[in-house]
Amino acid sequence: MATQTERSRQISELQADAAGVVAQAEQGPIEIRRYREPVAYLESVDQHREHRELDEALNRAIWALDLARAMRNVKQGNFKRWERVAAKLRARYPKP
Repeated sequence: MATQTERSRQISELQADAAGVVAQAEQGPIEIRRYREPVAYLESVDQHREHRELDEALNRAIWALDLARAMRNVKQGNFKRWERVAAKLRARYPKP
């Protein structure tokens, strides 16, 4: 059974004291729960920006690794696979 911690709040608490919960979220993420189950996280704008920047950097790194693998296949003469990989790369990762 999940327990409530200092960094989690029930929806009823959020409704009753939105300003207080938002102020607490400025100090670190807050888990929002409904019936003791997590349903959302509330984080500060700075935290959200940091998470978004990390996510974008990770996507660029994954894109670079996938491209390197695809180019290695081309060098090995595996062109049929290259066509499939190139299509997947274009669909999965827009050009950064």
